[in-house]
Amino acid sequence: MVLYQDDTKPSYRYWILEGADVLEGGRREGGGNLALEECINNATFEGNINMKKVADAVLGLATPWGGAAWGDHHSYLYFNGDEIGKDVYHGYGAPCSNQTLGGISMHVGGTNAQMGVNVTNVSCYLNVGDNVVGQGDDGDSMMAANAFLFVEYETKAPAPFFVYGWVFHGDKSECNDPAVNITNLNTGEQWQAETDPGYNYYRVLTSSHNMSADDALQICGVCGGNVTAFNHTVTSEGIDNGGFEQNITNAGDLVITGIRSENCVIYYSIKNMGHAAVPAGHNTTLYVDGIEMACDGVPVELSLGGSYEGCFDGYNWTYSPPGDNVTACADRNDTVVEIDESNNCLTKTWVCGDVTGDGAVNMGDVTKLLWNQTYWGQYPVDPWAADVTGGGGVNMGDVTKLLWNQTYWGQYPLTCPCSM
Repeated sequence: MVLYQDDTKPSYRYWILEGADVLEGGRREGGGNLALEECINNATFEGNINMKKVADAVLGLATPWGGAAWGDHHSYLYFNGDEIGKDVYHGYGAPCSNQTLGGISMHVGGTNAQMGVNVTNVSCYLNVGDNVVGQGDDGDSMMAANAFLFVEYETKAPAPFFVYGWVFHGDKSECNDPAVNITNLNTGEQWQAETDPGYNYYRVLTSSHNMSADDALQICGVCGGNVTAFNHTVTSEGIDNGGFEQNITNAGDLVITGIRSENCVIYYSIKNMGHAAVPAGHNTTLYVDGIEMACDGVPVELSLGGSYEGCFDGYNWTYSPPGDNVTACADRNDTVVEIDESNNCLTKTWVCGDVTGDGAVNMGDVTKLLWNQTYWGQYPVDPWAADVTGGGGVNMGDVTKLLWNQTYWGQYPLTCPCSM
């Protein structure tokens, strides 16, 4: 057998069984005096098969002394307990042309080789695992020796995978004649992008064979001496679409990733999701119900993917039932040139008792809070919304009060910290 890689072909799988078992049934005179059912050799192709992707399955046999029927003496072929052939062997006493089916081809060239070969399609008889081939002798006299199973899987032929985009300076002006390299961090493969003189466009054409969902591609662009490097995760959608567009801008991108309350002080988390570091000195602004309440300066540089948590410590938040819309916006004064200026704000609706975060209080919140207290660490909740007794912590007392609030309407009002 010769194995080689060909990206234009489907995926194949082979099993090879070797052995020797002389079969002489049919109660032949001078033979073993065995009946057919006593003279069957079974051999197992071990392992599982992905039945959902099977396109073809072929069984091949090379059996010494296997041949055509003579008189009342016959041979039988079984697969997974089903009889699939009778007197199937070719080439015993004369050369036979190629017996070819699927990925198996057999040929007997001798005039008296006493070797029988056969190939049979077994797609309809295939099991998900441990497939069994049986050879039975009813007087033919043969030796079960070699069996082969070939399975072809349906696979999509590799399709073109196209990565392209435009390169810009930090001020969003065009960067002509850039140098762009892409590295698949999962496989180590690298590509140098093609560019056109006097333009800021780049392109890389490869194959879907070189990409898998969740692969991390490091995209590095050099523009006017400035280096921009960031990672892009390949998605199944991107593979189905034949690639993706990715512009490269030598700028950062500030995003608020979280807002929380602790001791009536509101904290925020900010992250640089862009392609370049963002220097310190920009402001984050707090709004409550649409009214500007405070701002806070970010004192550190945010590298690519860098994060920082700050707080509006000059503002003491007071909760106003039935709920507050709390918004934090990065770079309020537009001092930072960003890739995307539309994603700077995050808004959370805070409602006392709303531990599911859907903006309302109901029995679903009771259930989640109970699970939070019963299965530690498995059902996290916002500690402010869960502290419905206002005691400064979350415990079974909060579960009880939240349950009573939902059971006896109006009799057990919720009092989370920082309430008026």
